[in-house]
Amino acid sequence: MKRKALKELMRQAVGNVLINTELNAEALERDVDPAVLRGVAYGMAVAPILMDEESIEFDRDFLAVIIAYGKECDDVYAENGAIATISKIYGCEVSVDE
Repeated sequence: MKRKALKELMRQAVGNVLINTELNAEALERDVDPAVLRGVAYGMAVAPILMDEESIEFDRDFLAVIIAYGKECDDVYAENGAIATISKIYGCEVSVDE
């Protein structure tokens, strides 16, 4: 799979995970903490950026940035829900057809 196609799939997956986490929170809580799935989505949002980088040293500063990014996304999620979080991650307004 080409890098561009993988990036687009990751982008779509982020939205799907966040929306499904929000819509199915009660059902998910029996099996998994929805916050874990949101964390996975935030990691998937960061992954395409990392794919364009050269070898990265995962030092404490770098990891602190990723953790701060995850917290910021989760704060947006808590305040405004999945669509606002997806818009934040993508850097543009998005709409979701349900």
